[in-house]
Amino acid sequence: MFIKDWKPSAISATAPSTGGQDLDQQIAKQGDLVRSLKAAKAEKAKVDEAVKVLLDLKAKYKAATGKDWKPGSTLAPSSTVTSSKDLDQQITKQGDLVRSLKAAKTEKAKVDEAVKVLLDLKAKYKAAMGQDWKPGSVPTPQQANNSVDGLSTQIAAQGDKVRKLKTEKADKATVDAEVKTLLSLKAQYKSATGADWTPNTAAPANKKSQSPSTNTPTMNGANDKATVLAAEIAKQGDLVRDLKAKKADKATIDQEVKKLLELKAQYQTETGAAYAPPSQARENKPKEKKPKEAKPKEAKPKEVKPKEPSPKPSKEESSSGPKKITRLGLEASKDVDLPEWYTQVITKSEMIDYYDISGCYILRPWSYCIWDRIRNFLSGQFKKLGVKDGYFPIFVSKAVLEREKTHIADFAPEVAWVTHSGSSELAEHIAIRPTSETAMYPAYARWIQSHRDLPYKLNQWNNVVVRIRVASFGQCLGFGRK
Repeated sequence: MFIKDWKPSAISATAPSTGGQDLDQQIAKQGDLVRSLKAAKAEKAKVDEAVKVLLDLKAKYKAATGKDWKPGSTLAPSSTVTSSKDLDQQITKQGDLVRSLKAAKTEKAKVDEAVKVLLDLKAKYKAAMGQDWKPGSVPTPQQANNSVDGLSTQIAAQGDKVRKLKTEKADKATVDAEVKTLLSLKAQYKSATGADWTPNTAAPANKKSQSPSTNTPTMNGANDKATVLAAEIAKQGDLVRDLKAKKADKATIDQEVKKLLELKAQYQTETGAAYAPPSQARENKPKEKKPKEAKPKEAKPKEVKPKEPSPKPSKEESSSGPKKITRLGLEASKDVDLPEWYTQVITKSEMIDYYDISGCYILRPWSYCIWDRIRNFLSGQFKKLGVKDGYFPIFVSKAVLEREKTHIADFAPEVAWVTHSGSSELAEHIAIRPTSETAMYPAYARWIQSHRDLPYKLNQWNNVVVRIRVASFGQCLGFGRK
């Protein structure tokens, strides 16, 4: 500590005042001590004593520096200005701290305090450099500006960096930050030379050396990726064909087909064109493989032709012989076999899937989306008419069914019954509603007592279970939903 009072001109350049820095370190340590005591739930007397020491240190700090202490603000000697690189590093660290606090969902007061420190550092940077701080740009002081040639090379390098980020489809925020840095360099160039920067001002030797090095790797990289993807697609196609020939499980085949489609999509995004059939792709590759592959396949056309009567195989037959085709679409014809065609439509479009109980199906997201839209539309129309929604239980007692004998006469043999609870038989069997009316009518009899209760408008969305026959499709009896 100094004995005499502080004055703006009293500090010599050779003896920087480190008292503020020492106090800053002491305050930080004392603050950590106070927080640790509070976290450990120490005695109140000890906590108060530590807090008093902390407040005393902060008072000394204010007396030495002339301003209140803030966390993270490290004082520099008054005779020397913090370098641009140090400020840039401090801003970067403080920004990382703010982001980590926000990610950890810390208290708002702590986040605001860290943000204030960050803004203070950015203000110091602007006061020292004369321009706002930008991420990723190593700042240079205004007093030591680069030469015109140096600025030109920096602009060229920054332009290449921006173009590279755009080709790699980087985040918009990152691209915008680099573009701002490029514009700042161009502004410095204009202020130094009095003219706008143009690509012709860059050294021609550098351009010639850079152009092949930047273009050839991208072209070679794209070709390499395309060839690798083409090879993977060919292998995956062979795998799918082998699984179908071996009559593997449908789930396994579908999984491998999805992988094949994903590879083809990647190929199209990389090359900009759809994947060509194997016959076209093999013409560009060594032709020695064609006779080797054609010999073992000569014995297979007899088995393939009767199984695939569709005209597609004839189109794929080339000089190398008939080849297997990956079957991804519909194989049945609507005019020839309507039931099989319909089954393939609803299963291959991923609308429904089969269940292990006859007549029951799994509604997948596509089909449920259609049902959801139908229900929402009808519900809206019902509400316009004053109809309200309700729901009745799915179980119906045997007594209620006997009362409705005339109504459910046609349903009597097809009603589904719950007969057991675990291993013990129920005293009274419970039916699963064959129609909605069986559960509604007894309640209506209680609710509607006179003409004043009419009209009674009620709607319910529900399932009914009844054993049905589907003679047109040749299916066996099974429980279904209505």
